[in-house]
Formats: sequence, C-alpha cells, structure tokens
Amino acid sequence: SILGFVYVLHGEQAEVARLMAEGVRSQSVSHSKGPVSSSFYEGLNRDLQARLKMTEGKAAIGMPSESCSATCARVHNLVCSPRGFNELNSCVALRRAFADASIPCSETFFGTDLPALQPSTGSLLTNSKLEYTSGCEAAYSDSVRLCPCNTAQQASTDVTMKIKPTVIRALVRMRSQKDARGSDLDVPDPLQAGGGPPVEEAIEDLESGRVQFVTASAGVNCYDTCRSDSETLCQRHWFELINTCDVMKAVFPEFDKCETGIFGRDLPALRRSTKEILVNSDTWAYSSSCGNKHELTERLCPCGRRKGGSSTSETWHTVFNVQATRYFEWQVRYSYFWKAKAGHKGAMTRLLSASQADHLMSEIPTHVAPPWDMSKESYLAYNKPLAVDHWMQKFRPKEDNIMIIDPDCMFIRPANFVVEKGRPIAQQAFYYFSKNPPADPVPMQIYEKFCKGCTFVDPIAVPIIIHRDDIAKIAPLWFQKTHEIRKDIANWPSAWKDSKQSKVGLDWTAEMFGYVFAAAQLGIRHDIWDFQVVPPVHKTQFAPIIHYHVEFPVGNDQKWFKQKEDAAWSAPWPLPSGLDEVGLSTHYAYIHLPFPVLH
Repeated sequence: SILGFVYVLHGEQAEVARLMAEGVRSQSVSHSKGPVSSSFYEGLNRDLQARLKMTEGKAAIGMPSESCSATCARVHNLVCSPRGFNELNSCVALRRAFADASIPCSETFFGTDLPALQPSTGSLLTNSKLEYTSGCEAAYSDSVRLCPCNTAQQASTDVTMKIKPTVIRALVRMRSQKDARGSDLDVPDPLQAGGGPPVEEAIEDLESGRVQFVTASAGVNCYDTCRSDSETLCQRHWFELINTCDVMKAVFPEFDKCETGIFGRDLPALRRSTKEILVNSDTWAYSSSCGNKHELTERLCPCGRRKGGSSTSETWHTVFNVQATRYFEWQVRYSYFWKAKAGHKGAMTRLLSASQADHLMSEIPTHVAPPWDMSKESYLAYNKPLAVDHWMQKFRPKEDNIMIIDPDCMFIRPANFVVEKGRPIAQQAFYYFSKNPPADPVPMQIYEKFCKGCTFVDPIAVPIIIHRDDIAKIAPLWFQKTHEIRKDIANWPSAWKDSKQSKVGLDWTAEMFGYVFAAAQLGIRHDIWDFQVVPPVHKTQFAPIIHYHVEFPVGNDQKWFKQKEDAAWSAPWPLPSGLDEVGLSTHYAYIHLPFPVLH
C-alpha cells in the first residue's frame, strides 16, 4: 500500500478498460473482414467523386492510421476542410464512398476520427456526437477515414473579399475616433482592448492577406477551423469588427433575418435551423471567443498570422500548486497518471509550497517554493501566485505554452492548444462581470473597487494556457492584487463572503480575482473557452478535462467528494445504473484505473 491506503483490486480492470472505449471502439461484429490491402483503398478513390457528388470540394479515402490532412495532401494535393465532414457524416455517404450498400453501418459511435470504416469489423461508423468534433488531424490504427478536401485558401479568400470593404471602413472610423481623442492616449481602441494590434497594423494585416475570414461548420469552433483550414490561429480581436448584421449578411446573403437581442461567446454566427444570423449583443460581459461552439451555429472565424511570424513554439509545460499533505498526495499522483494516459504533450511539474522536499520528489517532477507564512495571515491560497512566480524566476521554463491547472483536474484527452504572446486562453469561471440585472452584482462591485482604470475584465478560472512571457509579467502582480483584496477584508460587504447572498465567496476566491485584475491591469486579455466539465453540472463529456472539485451524487443515496478522507479508494464499485456520461467517465473508468498502477 501507498499513503497508508489498503488496496483491494476489484477484479474488473478489463471492464474498466472496455468502458473507457465504449461508444467508440468496444463493439465487434461477427462479419469481420480482416486486413485489406492498400490497393483496395486506392481503387476506391478512383471514381469516388462520381459516387459522392459533393456540393463543395472533393472527398478522399485514407489508410489506417492516416489523418485526413495527410490523406487530402496525398490523394488530391489539397487540404482537409472541416466544413465538409457534415456532408460525409452519414451512412448513405459512407456506403456510397466504400461502394457497398450492404456494409453494416452504425450511428451510435463517436470519435474525432469518424466517419470511417473500421477494418477489424468491416463496419462503417458515423460520428454521433457533435461535441467530439470530427478533426482533420485525428488518426487511428483501426480507422479508414472518409475525408473532405478543398482548396481552403480559395474559400477563405472568397469570404474575405465579401466583407473586406466593410471591415476596412470600420477600421478607418476607429482610427478617426482615436485621432479625435487627441491626448487621451491611455484609452485603447477596441482592437487593442481585445488583445489586438493598433488600427494601422490591423489595416495592414487585412490588406496584406495576413488575416483571412473563414466560415466554420456547425458545431466547430474557430480555433479548430483556423488550425485545420490554413494552419493559422484564430485572432479574437477581429470579432469586434465582424459582429454586425452588415458583415454577416455579406457572408450569408441568402439569409435576411438578423437577430440582435441575444448574446453568446459563439457569436456572431449563422443559425441555419431558424434561418437567422445572430450577432452578440453583450460583448462586454460575454466576449466572443475563438474556442466556443454550438451544435446549431456556423461561425465566421478570423484566421491570421502575426506580422513577422508566430512567436510561439508548439511546446507545453503543465503546472499546479499543492502543499505536502495526504489530501493532495493522491490527487497529485492520479493527475500525473491521467495526463500520461490521455497523451497530453509536454512536461508536468508539481509546484510544492513547502520548506523542504518530500517523499514524492523521486516519483513526481517537483519544484519546491517557499510557502506563505500563515502566521502573517491565514490564507493558504497565497501559495499559488507565490509558487508560480518562484518557479518562473528560478526554473525559467523554456516551453512557450504554460498550462496552469488545479490538482483535481483530470485529463481525458490532450489539451495541447497553442497561444500567441498576449493572447492566453482560460476557462469560464462560475461568475460573470455583468452590468445588466438580474446578474449577481458582487463581481462587478469587487471589480469597481480593485481594478480601477481597467478597460476590460475576464471572468476566468483554471485551466489557463498562457505564453511564458505573459505569466512572467502577471505572477508578481497576481500576488500583489490578491494581497490588496485581502487586506481590505474589514471593509467587505457581507455579500462578498456570504454564500447565501452571492456564490462568489471572496474569503477563498480572492486569489482568483487577484489573477483576473492583474491580467486586466497589464492589458492581457484572455480568450474564454469551455475546456473542462464539472460533475454533476455537466452531463456529457464535451471537453478534454474533468474538474472534480464539487460533491456529486453517484446513485443509491451515495455521494463522492474529493475532500473525504477515503476519496481515493472509496468510489462505489460497481456503480449504480443511470449515471450520465461525465459520471461514468469520472468514476467507472478514471478513478478506478490508476489503482493497480499506483497502489
């Protein structure tokens, strides 16, 4: 045993492994066809276009373990176009593509490598869940993919030319307004407030072709659209300019109705089911995001490259802060296990706030940081900004993309997103900064007192992915802002810490607000994503991370909570029936899976 835990093997580890794959690869059928020669797939490609008659672009059939990006380049010398997956994701299209109307086809599976043929079973599989977006880069050894290919550059050029005059006019107006302000140079224009360049440089970006506008498929976010279509990054500062009925109607001229009374981070977009264009009516509280998506909306995405090229390498380093306690120990060991199991790239380091090393140093990569002196003030969360700042100064990470998580974050899939300097991404927090009722007024009250002069504020929490140069700037101010909030505790209104009046709970969350205000004062704006789920709030596993920080029921009047003394080994087994997908992912597989390895 480890940590004093008595390990009892449940005997269902094979069942756990099966359940982890269920819905994607666990079933088999009796008519398995076995391996097929490469010449068979090549032959299918010869008259594939005649069989499918796609409305846009071409299709291609790949090889086992080959991504659609590689397939499109090899077969047609084109790029994979994510918009085309919707047209191919049906049993009708798959049977036509593989030239056999009798092939069994299942519409109950899901995966980013679907639609495809599964050679081991001879079955065709469609992708049944939009939250598992079919991706150009996905590949699987038992998957022969049906791929949409297109000349993405031409498609994006056509869209860009439609809206370029309108966007240029908006930029010129913005420049005139800036000139009219004269000496008021401390007030940034909307582009810079969104993390973008000055107006003059933005005009140059548009004229030079460094930015292109691309339409996304329904249920696909702009980050994936830009990366897949042209290997660019979504540039969120352009949303301020394209969030108008005029721009959207230029892109979708066949739709006249434009709804201006709703808001959402996946807007502006087209909702084809209601034949409506939707623009974001509250960009201050719900700023448009590169990472958000909705199964019913087709987004207009700004895809671009920085002048002079990208400042970010595709390297990652994940960190979290803990103390040397039994409570954190199992979370640390499990988190490290899940990260490796999910295939999340890059190093992971435990930032240990302690006066000396502990017994996990040989097992878990660790940086020891001086702990906060609790005799000065009893607030343990000071350790987080202090540890991050100490690590940045002493360790000096070489990786560009720094991911900050909590130890109770469980990797289900890789979350290796790339960020540019000055453009981090982060999870939407449990609160909002909104000027409109009936929103909770407490976050705005805290903002108005402790972030004077800020032109924006982001309601964010971990996970955060940020360029190392940005977190190096934020970390020291993060602690200072947290301390500024805490030292004013005698003047806090009761609602700031009373959970019956507001869910903010500033007596613990001051560190969260400290980070938010530090970033805002430095002018570093975050793109707000949903890349974690929280049981029992979420019922489907649409994100790469599960954050299991709250208590939740597991059936038969039982509950599971990480803070219970026996949490690491007391997840009920077997679980009652009727659990949602997140509950199954958390307990049926991932809580039990590390047992035979770590105990």
